[in-house]
Amino acid sequence: MPIHDVSFSEVVRLVTLASSLADRFRFSFREVVDRFEGAPDTAIVGHTGTRHPRTVARTLLQARARRSEVMGVDVFRDPAWDILLDLYANTEPGETMMISVLCQAAGAPPTTALRYVYKLIESGLLLSEDHPLDQRRTMVRLAPGTAERIEHLLAIIGSGA
Repeated sequence: MPIHDVSFSEVVRLVTLASSLADRFRFSFREVVDRFEGAPDTAIVGHTGTRHPRTVARTLLQARARRSEVMGVDVFRDPAWDILLDLYANTEPGETMMISVLCQAAGAPPTTALRYVYKLIESGLLLSEDHPLDQRRTMVRLAPGTAERIEHLLAIIGSGA
């Protein structure tokens, strides 16, 4: 819809909404606009009216990253969930990520993060494989069925149930 077809009251409503989101999630107004500008509707709201699971995952990751800052203490850790959420949110199905990159998402010391990655592999939620060009590196991806389980939980979170 061309901008000249939008009423002034609609523009005011959208600016107010963006400001409210910026305040609520501690983003700058520009960050809020950038997140929604040009985004396809399905990236924000699915056909059922619920938010897309990957959008929910990214929102959770951002909120979790700001927890310590907002609360003023650095005691909040859930490395296993952060690892799964980051891998789900930032890869396509079947795509791999280097363990070293994934460990950074854990928000924990590298040795702790690595221990959790291996626990997730042992539990069958992640699969590991050698890097195709560099045998010193290990790649991980979600095991079959893991994405669906994450999506189920994200759908519950996204619907507010």
